[in-house]
Amino acid sequence: MLSELSLAVAVLLLLIVFLIQGGGPLSLDHYFYSNRGRHSTGTHL
Repeated sequence: MLSELSLAVAVLLLLIVFLIQGGGPLSLDHYFYSNRGRHSTGTHL
């Protein structure tokens, strides 16, 4: 039971860190933000 509690606390802490820091340079949000104007052909679905 102690290992399950420690795993739950670790996951909760990592979730909080992810919510504060964001996805970082490997996220799709960063990819789309940095490549916003490169491939705009005018064909949006």
